[in-house]
This record gives sequence, C-alpha cells and structure tokens, in this order.
Amino acid sequence: MTTHHQVYGHATHHDCLAFVDADDEPFDLTEVGAVVDGRWPRMVTTRAFDALPQDLRETYGRRELTVHDGDYLEIPLDREDELVAELRGRGYQVTRDDDLVNLLDGRGLGALAS
Repeated sequence: MTTHHQVYGHATHHDCLAFVDADDEPFDLTEVGAVVDGRWPRMVTTRAFDALPQDLRETYGRRELTVHDGDYLEIPLDREDELVAELRGRGYQVTRDDDLVNLLDGRGLGALAS
C-alpha cells in the first residue's frame, strides 16, 4: 500500500527541496548511489589518519593516494606485529578482526558485492 504524503513534511513551498512519495518498502542501503559506486563507506585505511597517533603513522605507515578515493595509510603487513606491540605498550586494546574490517570497508555493499 502506498501513502501519498510528502516525506519532508510541510516544506512544500521550497522548490529547492527534493520530495518523494512515501511507500511501505524498507530502505535499502545498497541502492544508495554512493554505495553502488563504491564511494561509501570510506576505505578503512583512510580511517587510520584519525585513529592512529601521528608518530605511529609516520613510523609504520606511508601515505598513498588513489585517484578516486583520496589519501589512505598503507601499513606493510611485515610491520603489523611491531605496530600492534607499540599500541599495546601505550595502553590500547588491539585485536585482529578481519570480518569487522570488511564490514566497515563496505564489503558486500554496492560495487564491492559484485
């Protein structure tokens, strides 16, 4: 059953707003343009710029650039154990969870699902 009221309430006099008819279908994140194109969510490796202290980024990582997704931090696998030890030494609780990383990276969404 489709209802015929505008999703964004009473702002009908503002032609700059987009309006769509409401429906009873659940929202499907995988149909959002940025997800379909693979532009969202951001690569997990870009989050390292926010999550890791600067001195560790400089010691263990290397800033890389992609044409479409911007900068990301490349940390070589052969330095992983050293980085984890350094983080634990600073009081961080660090575990490896590839499934969580893949989920945060959008694995299974949009273009990545193909």
